[in-house]
Amino acid sequence: MTSERQQVANGQNSTRSTGAKTAEGKAAVSSNALKHGLQSRAVRLFWESEDEFNAFADAMKQQWQPMGMLEELLVDNLITTQWRLHRLAQMELGILYRSLSAVAKQEALRPEQHAVPLSVAPQVTTEDLVAQPEMQLGDALRHDLSSGAVLTNIDRYRRSLDRAFEKNLDRLTRVQQERWAAAAQDDAGAASVHGSVPRATAALE
Repeated sequence: MTSERQQVANGQNSTRSTGAKTAEGKAAVSSNALKHGLQSRAVRLFWESEDEFNAFADAMKQQWQPMGMLEELLVDNLITTQWRLHRLAQMELGILYRSLSAVAKQEALRPEQHAVPLSVAPQVTTEDLVAQPEMQLGDALRHDLSSGAVLTNIDRYRRSLDRAFEKNLDRLTRVQQERWAAAAQDDAGAASVHGSVPRATAALE
């Protein structure tokens, strides 16, 4: 979920970035496929969709329009961190269902199943999960805590990734704001120089 601070930063960025217009900018955009390929191999597991990763990376690049190596690296960090957070949510779901399955002594348990095939009579059925989800989730958490606390470790890892994302986002926002401020000063200085030329000419006349 996007935080309020991220939404504000996104809005500020969108007023300044409208996509590549120059030949150099378009050439830079066209090289993203190569960059994504290298980045994808570094973070994407082989069964994860390369197309989905590239689409996500393209959207992030389009939103933030990085300029220079530092901004490129910061946006790349945002991409890889958010991709890992997405994977972590899938891992958490998988661990939770494994815990539910262990509690029920089931061979398999999937949320879309109406009848769970079992080799032995289950202690918990799918209907039980729907009727008493709090109890079943509590049992699953208790089982996880007694068998390694994987969910707790996943939550700790998530908080670490969240902090990394926020740190990179803060730095990227600061770097871009400094660049925009410097560009505005340059524009103001250029306008001042151009404005002084007619006045000097008129004085000579």
